[in-house]
Amino acid sequence: MGIKLTTPKSEIEGWFSKQAAAADRAMISLLTDIGLQCMIEARTNGDYMDQTGNLRSSIGFCVLKRGRVVKQMLADALGDGLPVNREGISVSRQTLSRLASEYAQEAYCVIIVAGMSYAVYVEARGKNVLTSAELLAERVVRQTLGELGFKVGKS
Repeated sequence: MGIKLTTPKSEIEGWFSKQAAAADRAMISLLTDIGLQCMIEARTNGDYMDQTGNLRSSIGFCVLKRGRVVKQMLADALGDGLPVNREGISVSRQTLSRLASEYAQEAYCVIIVAGMSYAVYVEARGKNVLTSAELLAERVVRQTLGELGFKVGKS
């Protein structure tokens, strides 16, 4: 006795398409959550004197899907009670846009930035601008992948 497929092929393809769309939404949601956590971490735990408000305001993130921005958050949308400066937000937007083009080949990507050019010098002087956010992102990604059953080695 053989097996005969009675379900239409279009119904099977539709089911797989729905599953792929659900996985896509879940990945974007996960990366958005990681970006938001990192942005909050960087803005609230930066241990530098931000005299103009530009550096803290230039912290933001975006989520990319095949090089296209699908989510973006800048300091003015966070509503964390910390000062927000238009120049910092503008630089953050420009930096995210520039970096997004460099990751066009990635299926999914989250980019967290401190857009002001001097952020690296502040970090070099031993101050936390994005370091704690980077450590948080690594911890959250490792934990999430582990919960999904992936074996995660040291990087």
